[in-house]
Amino acid sequence: MTKTLPFSDRFMQVMEEHKADFYANPFIQAMIAGEVNPEALLYYVQQDYRYLGHYLPLYEQVCQTLTGQTIDAEVADDDREYAAHKILLDLAQTDDKSIQEGKYPNSTVTDQYVNHMAKSVEKDPFIGLVALAACPYDYAYLADLLIRDGLIKPDNPFMPWVGYYRGIDKGLTRPMLALVNQTAEQVSPEVQEEALAAFIQSTKYENQFFLQGMEATK
Repeated sequence: MTKTLPFSDRFMQVMEEHKADFYANPFIQAMIAGEVNPEALLYYVQQDYRYLGHYLPLYEQVCQTLTGQTIDAEVADDDREYAAHKILLDLAQTDDKSIQEGKYPNSTVTDQYVNHMAKSVEKDPFIGLVALAACPYDYAYLADLLIRDGLIKPDNPFMPWVGYYRGIDKGLTRPMLALVNQTAEQVSPEVQEEALAAFIQSTKYENQFFLQGMEATK
């Protein structure tokens, strides 16, 4: 009997199919070149801070629905990714914490992405979980790709930031993938396909999320 592969293995195929799109993204290209654009980095940090403010409650909601438990302590410990943001703020040569917590509008992409995740969670907890999984998985997989392909070298100023996310077997990614694979066995093939479509849409938003900072600060 052929063993069924974990549902999350399909995420790798999605990322391989979208790798060229990520690599062509001006934000990623600047990062590969080691070029620091302070305005774009600050814009990214602000929007990511706002995004995470919606992301974690949605993930908490899905975890409660599917498992009856709260999110792992290791996730809650850095729920707004201050450590990762600090790396970028240091590159932008500022330690002003109010940059993240100040008054500024959400971008269109941020609002669209959050709305996509919220609607996915409302439609079905598994679909919502998979839509949410794209964020940590895509970052971890992309970080591995950039280092594996020799595009981010040890002397690149962005290496600490890339290293923060590297590895699909750690941080938020590990428990989330475990829950994805466990729950996938309990839902229909039709729901699995809807969930994968939600993951693909989230992956497209991830690429747009990187791009928006470069476009907004031209």
